[in-house]
Amino acid sequence: MEAHVPKQTATKWKLITAAFALQILGVMVVAPLLRLQLETFRSGLLILVAGTVFALYLSRAPRFLTNRAWPCWVPPLLYAGFIFSLSSQSFPGVELPTKADYFHPIEYGFLGFFLGWAWRTGRRGSMGPAWAALVLVSGILFGASDEWHQAFVPGRDPSMLDLCWDALGIVLGMAFYHMIEIRFRSQRPAAAPEQGPHQGMSVNACSHIVQYDAEAAMELPVQRPNRPGLADIEQAEGGKTEGERPEGNREADHGDQEPHQFVHHDLPRVTLAAMPCGQVRGRAGQEKQEPQQAVGPWRRKPG
Repeated sequence: MEAHVPKQTATKWKLITAAFALQILGVMVVAPLLRLQLETFRSGLLILVAGTVFALYLSRAPRFLTNRAWPCWVPPLLYAGFIFSLSSQSFPGVELPTKADYFHPIEYGFLGFFLGWAWRTGRRGSMGPAWAALVLVSGILFGASDEWHQAFVPGRDPSMLDLCWDALGIVLGMAFYHMIEIRFRSQRPAAAPEQGPHQGMSVNACSHIVQYDAEAAMELPVQRPNRPGLADIEQAEGGKTEGERPEGNREADHGDQEPHQFVHHDLPRVTLAAMPCGQVRGRAGQEKQEPQQAVGPWRRKPG
């Protein structure tokens, strides 16, 4: 199953769908006010319907299609065709309730929005000065070409004032798209922090992680076999008392007995670590510690 378009991208395509649908509604409302038949706007309505269907499809299209640049240019091109279809008609005998100049910012405001979307998404760039310049220049160039085209339409004349109104509409549409893009950017989730080797483990699992500390050593007494004492030797020699034995034998007997000794063993100390996951760091293997030598009066001197 193909992955569908991301949520924010789908929302933008839905906004474009709503923009085309709003233009369709505007034509259906304005035509009766001007006492014009909808048949007069047939070509323009077909273009608007095509843009609505295309944008609605892209809001649910597979990801491999929405990741391409060319779909982003379809809405501004279609809407430019809609403006061209309107400027190709002279509308003789039509009396407008207001100045026709006011329609230019509305028409080119939608075009500025579509161009902002195309230059931002199609070229995958940032909304910096270069982006604003591309939107403004492309919109004004189209407006100039449309005014030049009206010089060949009966009942119409090119006007520099109309071009200024067109440029104002481009700026307004571009600013509206910039505002929407900033709003979407603020709603994006923050980047997940980099996970350590123990991220995602439960507390119970982390509590069983151990640290091997080889810095400290344990001193354990050494058990040696029991040696016969003085009383046992006297009993074995036939009941001689301590006074009957020579002094040298007593010193030798005491010299045979070794003092209680302790042997130093380098054993690792095991420590249970119940700290939060991701902060547990084992110390085993980081540094190679030299075994500590036992000290004390009971240590046997070599030789």
